[in-house]
Amino acid sequence: LAAALTSCSFLQSPAGRQTIVTLTEIGAQAAVNRGKLSPGDAVRIGNGVAVITSGETTMTKIAKLTDIGLQTAVDHGKLSPGDALVIGETTAVITKAVEVVLTAPKNPVL
Repeated sequence: LAAALTSCSFLQSPAGRQTIVTLTEIGAQAAVNRGKLSPGDAVRIGNGVAVITSGETTMTKIAKLTDIGLQTAVDHGKLSPGDALVIGETTAVITKAVEVVLTAPKNPVL
């Protein structure tokens, strides 16, 4: 038995919201210090991994969140899969992922 999908909506808040945090707050300062992340890099958070696009060369690489210090931020809810970061000298701009909400009918036709 399946219920028909009645709507698919995009939440505007907090989806797409940008916040600025220090690299230390999200655990990325050590990765910058070690050269794993650089100012200008764009980072897209996935499930256990991140896709990193270099701000200088536009090369793309994949890294484990644990290797670049971001797994703890995910574990504590500061970052979520789908979020995007732009790394700065001492801060990062986080753009929260767009959240899709699916709703089922109250009286589904079975």
